[in-house]
Amino acid sequence: CGLKMDRKQSQFIQIDEVPDGYEFPVFGQGVNRSISKQDLFLQIGEDIKGIYGELVDTRWDIYPELREVGDVVSTKGCDAIADGGHGTFDIVASTALTVDGYSVIGAGPYAVLRTVSGKVKPEQLGAFADDSTDCYAAFVRAGNFSSAKNASIEGNGVYRLSQSWEPPSNLHLTGKMTLKSSSSPVNTGARIHFGLLYFRLKTNITIDAGVNFDLSLVTTLPSGASSVRAITFYGCSDFYVDKVNFITPGGATACMGCHDYIIDGATATATAGLADAVFDNWGEANNDFYGFHLLNLKIYGANQAKWGVLANGQTYDIYSLSGYDFFIDNIYAENCTLDAVWCGGRAPTIHDIHISNITSKNCRKGLSLSDVLRANVSNIIVNGSPDIGVDLWTETSSGGVTGVRDSVLNGVVLNNVASTRAGGAQPAAIDVQNGCTNNIFDNIRIAGST
Repeated sequence: CGLKMDRKQSQFIQIDEVPDGYEFPVFGQGVNRSISKQDLFLQIGEDIKGIYGELVDTRWDIYPELREVGDVVSTKGCDAIADGGHGTFDIVASTALTVDGYSVIGAGPYAVLRTVSGKVKPEQLGAFADDSTDCYAAFVRAGNFSSAKNASIEGNGVYRLSQSWEPPSNLHLTGKMTLKSSSSPVNTGARIHFGLLYFRLKTNITIDAGVNFDLSLVTTLPSGASSVRAITFYGCSDFYVDKVNFITPGGATACMGCHDYIIDGATATATAGLADAVFDNWGEANNDFYGFHLLNLKIYGANQAKWGVLANGQTYDIYSLSGYDFFIDNIYAENCTLDAVWCGGRAPTIHDIHISNITSKNCRKGLSLSDVLRANVSNIIVNGSPDIGVDLWTETSSGGVTGVRDSVLNGVVLNNVASTRAGGAQPAAIDVQNGCTNNIFDNIRIAGST
């Protein structure tokens, strides 16, 4: 595109600065033809110009003496970086053949990958948003580069990932892109809780509205995994997931031993039941879970998902891991095979939590609390649950001893609930089991066939 190259020389032309009718050299020795600037741009396409800027074919050597330090060159070919992708580079003065982990060619000044206005596009690292090309390696490179340079990754289109990606800290995903799993993704690291994105001990993560996850092609558990999630956070903190759409055969997010995070405005649609919950939160290793907000979530279980929202304390070896000081607010869950929302402490109690504005439709149970102290629960609507509408209990089978105590439930509507239960027993609209004491119930309405 506007270049003449042979094995001995390279000529670079700044297309925007030449007049119409200029005779552009074309690939091949001794081959010239006259073409207007307008027709040239029609040939290379505005999409290529917009993504890559000035295009240089790196199947031939780049001669840096024809470039000034500070110039920008975009490349497409086999020698731009070691893996044979394409990228955007600055020309810089350097004596190293490898800069920022990328091998470059030439002598004298070298080409170094750069960002534009604090953003890097996946295409700059070899990705193609065509819902076909495996973009895993490109996103690994983009994540490492953006983290080091404090730049966001801005994508546009559908990017396929063939395996679980473990991004670094300081990651910011933005744009209008969908990260889509292949049908049989490789379980990188042999994680028990597979995540298409798996953050391990990371911090400062932002996933903006417009970024979506599609795992609809996954129908079985990846090798070594017991569950499937779109995003798994292990021992992480300070992350924000904003208005993300999930299509998942298991969970949307799993937050294990995490604290100080927000998941807001997400929509999740289940295609199978390959996870305990759509939005899952629990203690892990030696980490409690606390200080988080689950807000404005829509969960479409499709009679496939198990729990809608789950927050559980755990007992691992000598560790008793609790959850506390968290908010679950404005949740809509329908057609989950188990509970719309379950918060359970087990041996270590969950305490000082806030649950409000929950709407459950046709889930097995509406709200379930076990081994919880000082829960502030308000504005709960349960419609069409065949089992208990609101269940307060002690999970003795998992070491629970506390029950639910010193809690407030204010404003509960139970409509067409408690019709049938496994074994034929008639359940209660509200079931308060032995050991659950010193609780306040106010403004309870029973309606319909309950």
